[in-house]
Amino acid sequence: MGTDGIMVDCRVGRLLEIRVTGAASFDHIEVFGRELDLLAQRLPATWVTVADVRRATIVSDAIAQRYIQLMLKVNGRVERGAYLLGNQSLFSIQLEVMVLRARNSARRVFRHREAIGPWLGDSLTPLEQGRLIVFLDEDR
Repeated sequence: MGTDGIMVDCRVGRLLEIRVTGAASFDHIEVFGRELDLLAQRLPATWVTVADVRRATIVSDAIAQRYIQLMLKVNGRVERGAYLLGNQSLFSIQLEVMVLRARNSARRVFRHREAIGPWLGDSLTPLEQGRLIVFLDEDR
């Protein structure tokens, strides 16, 4: 991924990792959707999502709507989800609205990385907990 974009991966167990950097374009969101579909085929029935959006910036309404559609599509498979916000106040508000519109109370938005571990912890194996820490430390 260059300076702007969306990365999605599953490196350990069923911990789905998402990192958004800069302003995601419609092309970025479509590639993300395809990659998510591919990962969903190899993941168990449910998974745990951690999304680092600390470096993301506000997106167009069309992109926000498309992301909401993708979240709705996988709602039944998300056991827990955590989105780590950065200092972009407009994007933070936009993401909070997107998460609300996706109508899944298992997804939560966080402003402090330390609060994510306790939220996701019960759903993660020790290996996944270790990977969560590494993932959140990667792009400080």
